Amino acid sequence: MIANADDGVKDTVARTIAPGQTTEEIVPLGIGYPLQIFSLSHVAIPFPMDDALYGLEPNPDEDFGANLGAIAARGERGALIANLDSLFRIASNPFFPSVLAQIEEGIADPAPAILAQDVGAFTDHRASTTEPPTATDYLDPEPQPAEDP
Repeated sequence: MIANADDGVKDTVARTIAPGQTTEEIVPLGIGYPLQIFSLSHVAIPFPMDDALYGLEPNPDEDFGANLGAIAARGERGALIANLDSLFRIASNPFFPSVLAQIEEGIADPAPAILAQDVGAFTDHRASTTEPPTATDYLDPEPQPAEDP
């Protein structure tokens, strides 16, 4: 979870709990919570804040003539054909650098493969082998007859 480091503080931290653990790890992100954003519930958006089309702070070196992320929907009623609800939703991720770092870390150090003995509770007949499980290992080997009503 990404949150403010403390009440009244703009600095943000990532709070994570590893599988099988009960204590959280708190990592400062070095990214301040943007003042113009009041709520984030879908921060996995794959666009950085400086994206030319969707960014809230578009890079001026890439100008496509339109910027949907920083559009200010002000003007006469009926002049804008877009639904205002779609314009209120944030189109870029202020925490994109953190998301990108996690992706790069996962690529550089992928999780180890699960061996059959690690999933013995699911596959009793394969628990003694060291071969990786296959999809059929998770199926019931013998279908059970239907009970009479």
